[in-house]
Amino acid sequence: MTLVNDIAREVGANYYSANYPNSPPRSYNVNPFGKRTGKHFLPMLGASYLFLAPSSDNQEPENNPQAGDFLLEFRLISDSNELEGHAPAPAETADSLLLVYLFQVRETLPQGTNWYHKIWMNSEYPASDGEWHTASAPQSVRVLRLTVNLAEFADPTAAGVVARRILECTETK
Repeated sequence: MTLVNDIAREVGANYYSANYPNSPPRSYNVNPFGKRTGKHFLPMLGASYLFLAPSSDNQEPENNPQAGDFLLEFRLISDSNELEGHAPAPAETADSLLLVYLFQVRETLPQGTNWYHKIWMNSEYPASDGEWHTASAPQSVRVLRLTVNLAEFADPTAAGVVARRILECTETK
């Protein structure tokens, strides 16, 4: 978690929001031992942490994406067997990954366009690394994925390397 924050800080992004797809039932009247039992007790499994990097003069970056602004999503994947389309592998050969999704605006969007509800929730994820994909709505947003094996973070310079990879991608407009 500290590395995610360090990477975001190095690229000039600030914490924006989080999404936890797995959480315990909110009501004491719900049997917690039904479907998805295990995942209910692993709320960080598949969690997304969102950071915004707006232009310096953007007074309301959450609802006013301007050309060049970007949103970073960090998803911690503790077991690569959790990835869609991934062929099941024995636990000892599975990887722990950090998926970094970069959502970048190419043209200023209408005021009131919320990053979370209008862009992030409505965008499809690229299936492969390193290639820009146009979001389905709005189409002036492009999305890129970078995959980092968590084992790489044994090197103390790894967070800086990932930050530079992100910045190199944002410079190719």
